[in-house]
Parts: sequence; structure tokens; C-alpha cells
Amino acid sequence: MDYTTVYRPLIYKNREDIDDFPVDETSSPEWLTMEAVFMEKLEARPFIKDNINAPELILAIFNNARYIAILIFSENHPQHYLRKYLKIAENGGRDILSFNHVMPATMALVVNYLLHYEGEILYGSKIIKAIIDNFNDWDAIGAPEGKHDFYDLLIDRTSETDKYPRWLSDKEIKRRDIQEVLNDNDIDPYEIIGGLDYIIQETFGMYSGDPECPQIMKGIKAIMENFERTEQISETTREMLDIAYQKLKKAYPYAGLKWEDNISTPRLSSLGVNVQGLSLQSSRMLNPCFDADNELQLGQVAELKEEVNRLSKEKAELEGKLKEAERMDECRIKEIDKYHAWERNMEGELTMWQSEYESASEALKKAEHERDVYKELLDAKPGTGKFTVRQTAIIAYALCRKGGFIPKNKKSISKVFQHMTGRSANTLGMHLCSNYTDDEIEEIAVAVEKDMPEFASYLREKNFFLPEMKK
Repeated sequence: MDYTTVYRPLIYKNREDIDDFPVDETSSPEWLTMEAVFMEKLEARPFIKDNINAPELILAIFNNARYIAILIFSENHPQHYLRKYLKIAENGGRDILSFNHVMPATMALVVNYLLHYEGEILYGSKIIKAIIDNFNDWDAIGAPEGKHDFYDLLIDRTSETDKYPRWLSDKEIKRRDIQEVLNDNDIDPYEIIGGLDYIIQETFGMYSGDPECPQIMKGIKAIMENFERTEQISETTREMLDIAYQKLKKAYPYAGLKWEDNISTPRLSSLGVNVQGLSLQSSRMLNPCFDADNELQLGQVAELKEEVNRLSKEKAELEGKLKEAERMDECRIKEIDKYHAWERNMEGELTMWQSEYESASEALKKAEHERDVYKELLDAKPGTGKFTVRQTAIIAYALCRKGGFIPKNKKSISKVFQHMTGRSANTLGMHLCSNYTDDEIEEIAVAVEKDMPEFASYLREKNFFLPEMKK
């Protein structure tokens, strides 16, 4: 069916504040929403940034875009109704602002809703192509700003946006539930009566066979009877009401109900009376149950009900905001706790690094001391009263082995020792063997024991020589 012909409040209830949409500003991907990104882009457009009525325009764009998205989701062939959707997007105006700016911006948000919320179904669809193609030639027909308003407000769907946990927060993009409609005091009963075909269709489509179905049917009848009883009925409205009664009467059996006429409030048309020509006195005569005091009380009761509903709604909104504030506080507390934990961890690591640095410093000092002693040993020359060439070879080879270096042959190590000691490589090579005497080793150990006790012990163990040293 053509849902654009149904009274709009039956399908979508306008939101009264822009914060009723998920548009909170945030720099955290955890809280980022598609609507928030769109609004930031929209706020930067010149027709919004320079307009004194920007708040009203922004709210209208969001409401109209969501309403149009619901209409598109409802139709099997929405591309047939594109011109009607564009008309809705104009927000009731035909001036340059409405047609060249508000309408393209609204349709951009419609496309964003379609691709981000239902992209798996609608990507590449005829309706998406029809909307985008509509703005392709706008620069050629003299409206380039409107084309920019449309294309610059489109938001690409990427693998990154799909990862954002709250990117699609406003997921109820569907027609209103009929029970909600019937309990909404803001809806004019005239719209319920005039849209009865749609209401009956929705009721049986959603609740057929369920206990809610007969309850809804009875609720519709009660609304119609109350409207008939409390409102001044014109001849045209009377005719519309009679037709609605006939439709509801036909639907009753399908809900498992038996129709009963309300004899306490006979419909005047059934008595052949011209309603417009009746006086108040005549109405009372035709309706003996009429009581002015009772009517006044009923009116007061209705007003009280409306006030209770309004207060209940405000209470629910405040409770929702309170819960959101509490949740935000919890998130902040968690972030603070995480920071303190990180701070403590950093302090622990700093202490550990300082300890390691001090240990490394001590080890470096010890190594430098040993290096100086080794250098003094290796720098000894023949005839100085210190070590012979043979003993120098023993010390040099032992130092290499203690440091973890295993030489391949005499030739390679003797050249290294030549640079270390200043002795001849050939002479050192001749003394590199495995048959050193205990006395030779002990003499060296006794000489170095005072300054290098560990090295002296290492020499006495005599495990640093290979069984055979290659030439």
C-alpha cells in the first residue's frame, strides 16, 4: 500500500528535541554514532551555520529523514514513490532554502540510514540509485550548492565504522506499534478514524491470533464512541464515522469478537436527523442519557489522564537520563581506576629499571677493574721481573676461554695475543700448548691472587685448555 497516504502520526511520532536522537559529541570510537557524525557535517554546511533557525531546521531534517526511511523500509517498490519522499523532505516549503538545501540534506541522511542500518539488503538497490541519481545533474541545472549539500553529507560505510559498538544506536526504524498509537494522547482521534484501514491491517498483521488483537479492536471502538460522544460532529465527519463503524464491525469476527451496538449513544444519522440542524436541547431529547455534569467530569478526567501521561513520560525521560548519567559516571570511574593501575605499574617498572641500572653500573665498574688488571698482566715485557712469554701465553689463552672464546688454531689466536700483549705472534704460538706444568700455573695464580682471586681459582682448575691445539 502507499504508506505516504496514511496519517503520519500513525506511522512515526516526531521527536521534540534533537537530543532524542543519538547525536552526542564524542572523540571516542566506543561512543561514536552515525547520527553524530552526520550532525557534525550538517552543522558545517553554510545553510545551517548562517541560519537563525538552525535548531528547527536540524530537528526537521532528522525527523523527516527517519520518517522517509521508515516509509522506504515499508514498501516493496519504494522507488515508485521517490517524488513523494522528496516532497516530504522539503519540509512543507517551496522556497530556495527548502528545495535547494533542506531537501538534499534530508535525503542524504535517508541514504545514510538505508546503507548503514540495512546496507546488506539495500546496497545497490533501485531506491538508493534513484535517490543518488536525482542529484547528479544539479550543478548543470544551476543548483551546485544543493548537490554539495547532498554528496558532502553522505557517510561511507567502511570496515572501521562496522567495528564501532554504538555506531548504529537508533535501531527501531520501523512503523509505530498500534497499541502505542492507540495509547498516545497526542494523536487526534479523527486521524485514527480516518486511518482505520491502515490500523486494522497493522493489527491483524502483527497480532492476529494473539490476545492483544481483540483488545486493540475494543480500544478502537471505545475511541470512536468517545469521539462521537464528546465532539461536535459535522455531516461530513458523521459520514466518515459511519463508514468506519462498518469497517470495524466487519473486522470484529476475525478478532474473535461479537459486535454489539452501543444503544446508550445512538448515532444520529441512523435516526435520519441532520446533525448540523440540531440544537443542544434537541440533542438531549434524542439522547436521554446525556448529563451535563457527567460530561464535565468526563472532560476533567480526560484532562487528568492526559496530564498523568505527560508526567509519566517526563518521569521516564528523567529516569532514562539519570541512568545514562550513572552509566557515564561508572565509565569515568573505570577509566580513572585504569589510569591509577597504569600509574602504579609504571612506578613498579621504574623501580625495577632503577635497580637493574644500579646492578649494571656495579657490574660495569667490576668489569672495568678486571680489564685494567688483565691489561697490566698482558702488557708485561720480558725482563721486567713479571711474566715470561710462556706465562703470558697461558694468561692470554685462559682469559679468552674464561670470556667464552674458543680459538680455532694457534695461528688465529697468536695474532690476537700479539695485538694484546705486544709479544711476537710466532713466539706466542710456540708456547700455546697443553703441557704446562703445575708450577708454571701456580706461579701465575699466586701473582694474580690478590687482585683477581676468581681468575686465580680458574687457572688452578686447569680446565681451560683443549686436549689438543691445532697449529
